[in-house]
Amino acid sequence: MSDDNYPDEEQLAKIKAWPYDDFQGLVDFCIAIWTFKDWATRKGRSCRFATGGWSGNEDIIEALQENHLFWMSCWESSHRGGLFKFKLPKPPKK
Repeated sequence: MSDDNYPDEEQLAKIKAWPYDDFQGLVDFCIAIWTFKDWATRKGRSCRFATGGWSGNEDIIEALQENHLFWMSCWESSHRGGLFKFKLPKPPKK
């Protein structure tokens, strides 16, 4: 994270390449680097990210979109104003 709260290129690359078997870890990582902490939440399998128009948060969303398996598996909806909703898949039965 840079001094101005923007995600750095290394963090964005990490999001893009995050492995498909740990989407919960990916979401938790994104929440940890999100600016305006209360605008990114996860409750159980449901996740909500609001960019607030902050370009650093929008960069995180763009990186998530480039993680194609995450986006295809978890994206539920996008809304005007920068709200994105995701649903994590159920963990595999052991």
